[in-house]
Amino acid sequence: MATRTAEALKENLTRFRYHALFVVFLIVSVVGLVRVAPSFMTVLNFFSPLLVSTALFLVAVVFINRSYSPPAAESGDTSAASASSSSSVGGGFDGKEYFGNLEGERGLLESAAEQQEGGRLMFDSMLK
Repeated sequence: MATRTAEALKENLTRFRYHALFVVFLIVSVVGLVRVAPSFMTVLNFFSPLLVSTALFLVAVVFINRSYSPPAAESGDTSAASASSSSSVGGGFDGKEYFGNLEGERGLLESAAEQQEGGRLMFDSMLK
């Protein structure tokens, strides 16, 4: 019975020799890395200043975000600050004061198609 098991094992090893070699290589690599690599505490001690400074920065960002309140516009104020804060959320850039309303009478896609056609005509005229 032992010879039958040994023969089956030998047959399977020759059949799956590449798989067995890969497993042996993987085991040797993992054991080698564990033996050569520094310990976890050594790596943690090396990166501790970076981790501490990142944590302090995130705490500062959360603190500033919670303590900051945007200035409220007065009801009778007609300054540029109140106009820009009403145009978009948080007074950000929406492009309307520079580019106008691109979705006018003809719509955005028609305008883009006309611009593309005009560019194509200008390019064709340059080639002639």
